[in-house]
Amino acid sequence: RETGDMYIGDVGQGSWEEVDFEPANSPGGINYGWNAMEGTHCFAGGCDEDKPACNDPSLTLPIHEYDQRDSDLCSMTGGYVYRGSCLTAFVGTYFFADYCLGNVWTLRVKDGAATEVTERTADFDIGLGGLASFGEDATGELYIVRREAGTVYRIVAEE
Repeated sequence: RETGDMYIGDVGQGSWEEVDFEPANSPGGINYGWNAMEGTHCFAGGCDEDKPACNDPSLTLPIHEYDQRDSDLCSMTGGYVYRGSCLTAFVGTYFFADYCLGNVWTLRVKDGAATEVTERTADFDIGLGGLASFGEDATGELYIVRREAGTVYRIVAEE
């Protein structure tokens, strides 16, 4: 909304979930590893003969990844960069979550790299799992959609 940069919450093949970042000045056509990589890790699946080699220099690696192999985490739910006015400490912060456990994280991007990656799950009292989507209103305030409860929660400051 403010910079034109694009943040991509990318569901992995089964082991790694990732956040990709494409700056507004990118010419586009970026390959974020499909289908040779899962996060920063080689992926042996797929049968595409034109598949790039693992770690091919033409691939763009994620700015952040998380491992969901040995946990109940399961699927990245991409979010938004906060651009509202109610939570000034979070302006410029990207919110994202995991669908199954309902974990919520934030990160910032500086010079194309993730910084200040912070788990925020304890800050939200919305129960476990089913975090299906994020939303944004016209003023940049953020919302979390929980599928199981059929509820939309507005992200607000603690009182």
